[in-house]
Amino acid sequence: MSENYVSLSKEFNQTAQAIGAGEGNWQMAVAKFTLLMRHKAQTPEQKQELCATMLDAAISRLEKVVEKIPQMDNFTASTLEALYGVFRPLADPENLPHMPKDASQRLADVTLDLVRAVETYQKTQSVLLEVYNNVRKYYTEFSFFMLETAQAVKMAEEDRSARAETQSDLTLGKSPTIKPRHHGGKNP
Repeated sequence: MSENYVSLSKEFNQTAQAIGAGEGNWQMAVAKFTLLMRHKAQTPEQKQELCATMLDAAISRLEKVVEKIPQMDNFTASTLEALYGVFRPLADPENLPHMPKDASQRLADVTLDLVRAVETYQKTQSVLLEVYNNVRKYYTEFSFFMLETAQAVKMAEEDRSARAETQSDLTLGKSPTIKPRHHGGKNP
């Protein structure tokens, strides 16, 4: 039974909301996102809608983690694994053209919040030195991943903008100038 994009996108939206709330199975959200992008979305608008929903969910999930960093007294690799997991598909070259216009700025802003939280993270009596070092090390590494992700999205935005300018740089009513080809003295 083949399901249509509309019903599947509603299901994905619910999954994405759970991911954004810090709940649910991030792997299933990424699997649904990828399946919809590759096999069900038929129009650029549908792909843009999916990317916007995934971006919102990923940023919400990261914001929740950033809020908790100042009080972190334990470190779990699975939290970081989930963050890497929900952001990776957004920087996938086949998805980049469909990212929302403000995506790179939003990614940069949430990354700055992460950097500030890690930078000001304090070792307290209730935080073991190993936990403190892991939080600092692994969230710093993740911040560089986020910088690369924001940069990839920004480059795609600039490419899209340059293509749009080139395509709209035609003067209506003016005949195009066609330059003759030179074949180095040979006739075709």
